Amino acid sequence: MDMINMIYLIITSGLTFIGVKTLKLICLRNKTTLKFIPFVSAFELVVWTSILFWAIDIFFSRKSYYLYLIIILVLSLTALLVWFYVKDIIAGFLFKIRHNPIKNQILQSKEWNGIIKKIGVSHLSIEQQDRKWHRIPYSLLVNVTLSLLSPRSQTSSETTMKVELNPNIDPEYFTARLRESLATSSWCVACKPILVQPDLAAEGILLISFYILNPSYQALAKDKVNQLVLRLQEKQF
Repeated sequence: MDMINMIYLIITSGLTFIGVKTLKLICLRNKTTLKFIPFVSAFELVVWTSILFWAIDIFFSRKSYYLYLIIILVLSLTALLVWFYVKDIIAGFLFKIRHNPIKNQILQSKEWNGIIKKIGVSHLSIEQQDRKWHRIPYSLLVNVTLSLLSPRSQTSSETTMKVELNPNIDPEYFTARLRESLATSSWCVACKPILVQPDLAAEGILLISFYILNPSYQALAKDKVNQLVLRLQEKQF
């Protein structure tokens, strides 16, 4: 009987793994279904928890320490559920420090585009073009490249500058660091292209093009780029 139960357990585990992966891939295909990811994760947690209890019952139900295993498992799952909520609070704290969101700002990213309507403890609520509110956990936002614009500064300004790069610095490494630095800056429109290409008219010169929230940030943006170049050059010596 235990052997039959174990076979059922293996089959159920395999089907659960395939099913959950399929659901997540479907949810990640477009913006409409992306909001269902937290529900899929919650469903996955419930199913794997049930399978875990089932496995313990199959292998340890006749053991003297069976009850202690159940107690440890329940306590562990309780701690996991608490962390599942607390991680969004921690992520929200980091997100607010980095971006300082304000109600009615426009949030722009590859995943979301809408007006901030509510700044919660564990999530951000935005109103998208379909007039529907979307609740976004901070844990999904903290590592996403995004921009926050005020309602009066929806039109961004393109900035172009030239940088002389030391031959010892790898251009690809510089480009990656530059994009990382600009994308996490509050004044850069991260959802628009950041272009870095060599100047064909001058050797060793790079042409950099990116978008800022408004022209008043131009001097600050150029200063930050020049500081990055200096830091990278100092590391070479």
